[in-house]
Amino acid sequence: MRAKTGYKHIVAFSLIFILAVLLFSFALLTGTAVASPSVNYISAEVTTSTGDFLPAGLIYDKTAVDLSFSLYVSEDRSSWTKDDAFLSKFELKYYDAVLETTLSSAPSAVGAYRVDVVAKDNTLAEYSNDELRSIVKDTVVGSAFFTIYDQNLYLQNDLLDDAAANGSAISGVGTLLLPDDGAFDYYSPMIAGTSLRLGDSVVPTAKYALTVEYKNAGVFTTVTEIKKVGVYRLKLQIDSSVDLSCTVAASSLEKAGDDYLFYREFSVTCETLSFTLKNGSAYEKQSPEAALSDASAAKLTALAGTRYSTALLYRSAGDGILRSITSDPVDHDLYRPTEVGEYVYRIVFTDSIDTYGVTAGDYVDIPFEVLPTPYVVRYFLVNDNDEILDEVDYRIASQGNADLNVAPVFYDLNGVELASVYTDVGASKYTVSYQYYNGATWLGCAALRNAGRYKVIVNFNEAATVESYPISAMIEKEFQLVVGSLDVSTTRTSYNLPTSTAQIPAFAFTSASGDETSNVGAYTVTYYNEDGTLIGSTAPTAVGQYIYELQIQNPIDRLGVPANAVYRGSYSIVYRPVEVVTSDGVSFRDGITGDVLLDRSEGADPDFEVVYYLRSGNLYKRLLAAPTEEGDYLMQVVLRKALALYDVAVGDAFSSPFTITSTSALIGINTSSFDLPYDGGVKVPGVSFSRDAATLSLAALSDYQTAYYRFDGADYVPCDAPVGAGRYRIVVTFLKNDPARGLSCGAFARSTVVVAPAQYNVSLSVSEASHDLVYDGQAKTYDVAFTYRSRPVTPGYSVKYAVAGNAFGDVAFTNVGDYSAKVVLDDDKAGSLVLVGGAVDFTIEKLDLKAVFVVPLGYNRMWTGSVVSPVVEYLCLNGRYTNQVLQSSFGIDISQALSYYYSDDGIHYTVPRDPIMPGNYMEKVTVGNANVTLFSVDSRGDNGEVTSLPTLEAGVASQTFKVTPREIAVTYVYDYDKDGLYYTGSEAGDRKGVSQVKFMAYRDTATGYSNDV
Repeated sequence: MRAKTGYKHIVAFSLIFILAVLLFSFALLTGTAVASPSVNYISAEVTTSTGDFLPAGLIYDKTAVDLSFSLYVSEDRSSWTKDDAFLSKFELKYYDAVLETTLSSAPSAVGAYRVDVVAKDNTLAEYSNDELRSIVKDTVVGSAFFTIYDQNLYLQNDLLDDAAANGSAISGVGTLLLPDDGAFDYYSPMIAGTSLRLGDSVVPTAKYALTVEYKNAGVFTTVTEIKKVGVYRLKLQIDSSVDLSCTVAASSLEKAGDDYLFYREFSVTCETLSFTLKNGSAYEKQSPEAALSDASAAKLTALAGTRYSTALLYRSAGDGILRSITSDPVDHDLYRPTEVGEYVYRIVFTDSIDTYGVTAGDYVDIPFEVLPTPYVVRYFLVNDNDEILDEVDYRIASQGNADLNVAPVFYDLNGVELASVYTDVGASKYTVSYQYYNGATWLGCAALRNAGRYKVIVNFNEAATVESYPISAMIEKEFQLVVGSLDVSTTRTSYNLPTSTAQIPAFAFTSASGDETSNVGAYTVTYYNEDGTLIGSTAPTAVGQYIYELQIQNPIDRLGVPANAVYRGSYSIVYRPVEVVTSDGVSFRDGITGDVLLDRSEGADPDFEVVYYLRSGNLYKRLLAAPTEEGDYLMQVVLRKALALYDVAVGDAFSSPFTITSTSALIGINTSSFDLPYDGGVKVPGVSFSRDAATLSLAALSDYQTAYYRFDGADYVPCDAPVGAGRYRIVVTFLKNDPARGLSCGAFARSTVVVAPAQYNVSLSVSEASHDLVYDGQAKTYDVAFTYRSRPVTPGYSVKYAVAGNAFGDVAFTNVGDYSAKVVLDDDKAGSLVLVGGAVDFTIEKLDLKAVFVVPLGYNRMWTGSVVSPVVEYLCLNGRYTNQVLQSSFGIDISQALSYYYSDDGIHYTVPRDPIMPGNYMEKVTVGNANVTLFSVDSRGDNGEVTSLPTLEAGVASQTFKVTPREIAVTYVYDYDKDGLYYTGSEAGDRKGVSQVKFMAYRDTATGYSNDV
């Protein structure tokens, strides 16, 4: 549409017309533009060949883009009008948006581009673009950026991609979990749930061959079931008839002949093997049992049958070596450890179990502890007043002939006295008694008095409980009462095995004051086993706990020690400590000297074997070689040679857990393209990858894929790259495991995006045909104007109308009332186009009329023999006919109703009567059209004289008037003879005179009494 010029001249003289033609022709010849004086600025909008605004994203179809442009003109840069008068003065130029190089023609390849609308020459120099630059050659009046994307190809699988409405997964399910029963097979649902999507369509299954492959020893081989743990991949061999030429990324796919190969890896794992013991950890004096719980035993039997063995291992706190306690259980899979410490109940599988990916030699460890009793007993001397004196451990100095009592006091392991074990001295839960050893047997006694061996015995009257541990059994503690102020002890409480013979313990002699003394004279030493059996005077050499008796031969007067005084004590012989060093290779070293004991893991006769396990919960899966991939592992050093002095047997193992971590590749999804609303084109995110802050180059369809899901109100469903308005999920998923680059199959990143609908700004105005919203008998309609991107546009649309609060329809309304109008697009692109301001509520108002009575006066109100009354005119007070007298040509039927009333006294008009006979009358008028209202009333005489005032009440207009008698003039018509004389005679026929009497009514001032009545 050409812009309107704003004024018109009508040329009346032929000379002027001829001159104008000549000037116009000259302008065409010289190239000077002819335009409206109101046009100052010219701007352009790049469009598609169909006239739609150019979208930011186009799909590659191997052909060059076909673009055009539209021109807009303005005089103030705020309001623009489409005007293509100067299209021939501009052209399109294309540029590579990345390289910023000029293209010789419209692009066709995948890439990012810019297109400019530029002036061809200087003929429009008098105009400016919207940046206020004069439009000369190559001036840009419009520009647009766009990207050509290749068609998206991705593999959709119902098991690996979850498009749930709650968004709980949406792809990234790289691992499938096998149920416990071992019978489930993922193969069928995996095959059935696989589809290949190309662009906005699904590739028919007949166009590709789908198989499943299992990774065995690093090589993928075809399988027909998915029932065991491991790494699998889907393999799609896409027939060459499927046109992937518009999918540039397909070049990264492997090929088999002319067919493309598309792979997607996934893992199958199982529930973590978990077993429990019946009792778990227990206290040492509770006869702890290590056995599987009933549920675990049943689970193990169902899983492995008899394809397993069990063992009990003890972990040394000093060197961390797991030592086998026994290879044979007390009962079936039942063990009874006796010493305090950390233990492992081990289940070793002797055959493969595919469900859990278990092979022979893999094992499950269940750690537990044997805990020390949760209390200690400390002993104190008590005097006769029950006052607690010194704490004693074993040896007590005699107090002459005084009786000594020993009081046991209970403490928890934190040193806090346990009040729960006793109440008070008189009401304790236990009693204390003593026994004396007479050299042959133990006899009861009342107290400790003479030198010798004593036992303090605690018997419980009622059980006490400490941390759910009941204390009820008798507790015995042996003491030695000695005379004098000498104390004897070994210089060490324990001795390590030497490399040859056992060491004889050295003794230390101390006075009561704590001073060491070496002059004790001769003494003899006798050795006993821990259970009291005699060894003799030769010190033991084996590992164990021992008792010694040292007897002073001669009295030591200065210390008050009599001859033959005996001092008892204990000491132990222990294994030498071993240290396992793994910092530089593996070696076993003496924990005291540091000497290397074992260090060969290779050769014909190795010292030990290094085995690696993959840790999965408590399951340890043996590996064939040292691991390199990310994961949790266990390095186990298994002894193949014994170290007798170090309590290390063949098969004992040192375990060292470790973890290999690798930085995972990170996926970046740039969704800036979704910042723009719907434009009819595709929106594709930018995808980038990095690892350790460095950019990572990956190949689409080989290393990763991009999938799209559209939310349909209930679920996310697979779709092509987003175009229409709505909510989408973008999911970028790694297709393979590649630890070297940080790729893990199924690892993904997702982004939820929204394509906002494009907004057409709509203005509605009462149509010119409707004029206004006052009732005039015509339907009231609206005109519509659209703008998009500040440009006027004309999409297909219709206007719908409705009574307020009711359904919309196509029919516009005429009568007074409240209504709504809305604009409906012929095609809103499935909700991608929305209207801003596309609806209006409006009211059709009543037509207000002034009733004007034109009252007959003068001769016009005289009796005529028929109705004489005022004429009513109606003056329009609003609407299109404001201040005009209502005419029939307006097409407005007001349904006027007239009525008349007679009055005898000119005051009370109550008698209905038509105004025919003279008298006093009132004319009443109403309108029957509900769309019209009598707003006011007036009157005038038909001769211009003032009349009585009309009234308006309750929609009824009233006017009084009179019908008056008409004046009559009597006219006589005489008979004349031929001569003008009267005839006289006696005969009737001879009489001459009045031949006719006429009654003449008054007509008007011009004709007087001229109406023969």
